Amino acid sequence: VEKVAWERGADFISWSVAAKDLKIAEKIVIGSYNARFGQGLVLWNAFSISGNREPWYSMKRESGIREFTSADENIAFKGAAATFSGKYFSATLMLSARRVDARVTDEGYTSLLTTGLHNTKTLLERKGSLGTGMAALNAGYYGRRLKLSLTMCADSRSMPYAGKNNALINRELYKSRFISNAGVEWRYSPGRLLFYGEVAVDRSGSAGIISGIICRLTERSLLFARFGKVHANYIAPFSYDYSTSGSGVPEASGGIKIKSGNNLS
Repeated sequence: VEKVAWERGADFISWSVAAKDLKIAEKIVIGSYNARFGQGLVLWNAFSISGNREPWYSMKRESGIREFTSADENIAFKGAAATFSGKYFSATLMLSARRVDARVTDEGYTSLLTTGLHNTKTLLERKGSLGTGMAALNAGYYGRRLKLSLTMCADSRSMPYAGKNNALINRELYKSRFISNAGVEWRYSPGRLLFYGEVAVDRSGSAGIISGIICRLTERSLLFARFGKVHANYIAPFSYDYSTSGSGVPEASGGIKIKSGNNLS
């Protein structure tokens, strides 16, 4: 439950119910939930550490579906999700339907509002003015040295886009109110090396890629390098690090880290 100053009553209420280690599924979540998969190009609607200066933070570690426990009313999915796992394979299905704040005209919505404030008459009118729906799938192979996974996500809106974002206008030319993304993630660890990355594409054909390597040179030193590039028109509504218009382009980074005692310094 969340209440901002100058708002009347509890402005935001979130709930979820989760069950783990069931016979039919590894985990089921109903209500509000987050999803973290791959390296964040397609589906990562939760907090993330951007650690270009630290080797292990340069690679994201997915946590799958998880109950939503934040007071941020803009990022949680609302619906149901389930993970099914075998010895080497895992699959997660996700569905969500929710309403979000937006500026709306007779032609459609022009922008989303993410402040969470509803303390004026105008902001109250814009509360929940746009309906959204999401369907997603993540499926992958998880071996001892190799991981390969596919993430697909589609996001629909209850009205067309009527703003000035060129990437979103380009999407509207397809005469569709939904955005879709697909990405393939890999992680391979032969000995002291760890290769990782993800490549993704949206419905209009714009793409993004993240690729990196971490090498354990000795017991006291690590070498790492990371490269990322996202097309200016790449649209991924649920990618945490990279904005829907591609303006948050990931940068290349690298370096050597030396251990001090049991910690990296």
